[in-house]
Amino acid sequence: MPTAIYPWDVWFRRERFSLQRGRHYQCSTGSMIQQLRNAASVRELPIRIIRTNRGLVAFVLTDLARAIREVTDA
Repeated sequence: MPTAIYPWDVWFRRERFSLQRGRHYQCSTGSMIQQLRNAASVRELPIRIIRTNRGLVAFVLTDLARAIREVTDA
């Protein structure tokens, strides 16, 4: 079984985490965004990703945040 390159489960335990290119990942930022989405999808976790000057900020949506988003997006 291949070993994961990134500590997805550690990152996804937090509601918010920041990743810096060159420190937390070496690939392009666009590629990392897709990898984050794929890893979250496998775990059935809704996430929101924001691109910053230094890298990425990811938010794992909690039940409350999900409920608020569903109401406001309706």
